[in-house]
Amino acid sequence: MRDPCDPGESPAGPVTVTTEYLHVVPDKEMASTDKPVTIEEPRGIIHSVGLELDNKAKTLKLKSAVRGTLQPQALPK
Repeated sequence: MRDPCDPGESPAGPVTVTTEYLHVVPDKEMASTDKPVTIEEPRGIIHSVGLELDNKAKTLKLKSAVRGTLQPQALPK
């Protein structure tokens, strides 16, 4: 799953979510999995087991075993 991010809401560049199974409900703009997940973006990488995405509310909940490394972004002047 690849999501081009809205400018100003996340780091510049693509965000890539990788998992072996993703249950998508298009009418509700929701997706979920209970499988391992890897999220890669320009600032770093995050690993989790399970996620819940609500695209309408613009929220992503990582369920368990969350770990990762993100580099800080420079604040705009």
